[in-house]
Amino acid sequence: NNVCADKLSHLQSHYRSGKADLGSDFFLPCLSECLSYKRAVGYFSSSALITWSNALPRFISDDKLKIQLLVSPNLTVKDKDALRKISDSELKEAFLQDVSDNIVLDALAFSKESHIVEQRIRLFCWMIATGKLELRFAYPNHVEDAGIFHEKIGVFEFPRGEKVAFTGSANESEMGHSKNYESVDV
Repeated sequence: NNVCADKLSHLQSHYRSGKADLGSDFFLPCLSECLSYKRAVGYFSSSALITWSNALPRFISDDKLKIQLLVSPNLTVKDKDALRKISDSELKEAFLQDVSDNIVLDALAFSKESHIVEQRIRLFCWMIATGKLELRFAYPNHVEDAGIFHEKIGVFEFPRGEKVAFTGSANESEMGHSKNYESVDV
């Protein structure tokens, strides 16, 4: 795929806030072409879907694409409530029946207006419920009275076998991708 190769060839080895927008300059180009995204990160928020928004229609329509995150269990109240809602199998099935017919349209609408929180939470729930987004929680036990899991690494895998790995200060959230002062080495 020439588009993928072109996007990968334009990646820089380092991104720093103030000189680049980590979300639109690094994360989005990778998400828009990858087959999988694996990430270990201290903080995750469904607000990361704002950066992912233009890639979401592709993730929703292609069964092969998947995002796997290993995160600290510190979530926003809305994200916790959303996860509780779909953890019950009956509620999960009812939710999937309710949104399945319009999920692609919802994703397209969200890519144009990513500030709508209710729509973001619906997409987040759908991605979790269908296995497109897998969240696992990490609890450090390397020392007594340990702090939080705070690793920050990731790997994008692409259709022709290419991989892009990175490490840096950014969390998987809107703040980490575009509002905080962060840096990422690729």
